[in-house]
Amino acid sequence: MTLYEKTRSVILSNLVSAENRKIGIEEECIIYNAKNQRIPVNQCNQFSASDLLSFMNTNNNNNGSYSLEPGGQLEWASPPLKDLHSINKALESHKELRKKTIEQHGLKIISYGVEPEHIPGSVDLIDELKYKLMNDSMRKNGTMGKWMMRNTASIQINFDTTSEKEMEEMVFIADCLQPTAAYLFSNSPYQNGRSVGNKNIRSLIWENTDNSRCRNLIDHGIITSDGLIDNYIKYMFKVPGIFELDSSGRCTQTDKTLGKDYSN
Repeated sequence: MTLYEKTRSVILSNLVSAENRKIGIEEECIIYNAKNQRIPVNQCNQFSASDLLSFMNTNNNNNGSYSLEPGGQLEWASPPLKDLHSINKALESHKELRKKTIEQHGLKIISYGVEPEHIPGSVDLIDELKYKLMNDSMRKNGTMGKWMMRNTASIQINFDTTSEKEMEEMVFIADCLQPTAAYLFSNSPYQNGRSVGNKNIRSLIWENTDNSRCRNLIDHGIITSDGLIDNYIKYMFKVPGIFELDSSGRCTQTDKTLGKDYSN
């Protein structure tokens, strides 16, 4: 099996029947302490995002899972569920646990898509090599990578798909709707302590995070749902890598394209 065939097989490996289709959401938020400062991401003499993560995953009663974005933003991923009522019930349970924990430690949730007050230079990264490599790569390949990693939060939706054709159509339609949806649901009114006016600053940050990876599919030459998976694989194989795992499973820097990297 060729590299292309293996990649295609992985992309299509989790198709489901219509009756077994599930959906999920991922919700991120920025967190301040009582002094209106970002809580530290790494463990220290203060209650940190790492401490918060450990507590949330220990006490979530199997209601999805929690992780951290590079600047300490808390992310909740729901379990895959059958309908919106179940998703809403899971979301309310997550919010109840988060509210209780936040209040217990005198913290504040900032429910914006972009950090409203602090610049990226005042926000530490998670102390892991892969994030340092990402930071260095985005600094070279875009202008807003530090903002994206440290100072943004978002909501993502995950859908099961039933066929290759449906997957291609869903991805293409979602990509076409994204610019309009981003404006309709924009919730990033401030940056650097000032109003952003009519700018959709969250989208502008994404547009300029990484020239190789970001923006819409149409920006990378994918202009139709027909053959979208094939065209996406071709595009993906040309994207330069940021890090890879060596034979010992350790993260190391790489400058190979993904296609060349995976072929070895």
